[in-house]
Amino acid sequence: MTIKRYLRALLYPARLLYSRETGAMGSNDEAVVFMHACACGIDVDLIERALRCRNEGSDPQRLFPERTKLIGMREACQRCIKARE
Repeated sequence: MTIKRYLRALLYPARLLYSRETGAMGSNDEAVVFMHACACGIDVDLIERALRCRNEGSDPQRLFPERTKLIGMREACQRCIKARE
């Protein structure tokens, strides 16, 4: 997985839930702000740090040790979507 893809994977839960809840396609920034109001158990701090890396063009390598959280983020998205059906 390339670093760019890794950052996308970290940002995807915010984009998915933002679009699902609002019916709109927003920016990464809008989606991350939305995540603060979404009580779905996702590590918003990690998503914010990924966004900051992307926006600043800084090295996201320091986020790589947290890759194990991706499965939990996926599961949290599933729970959130199921709860709102």
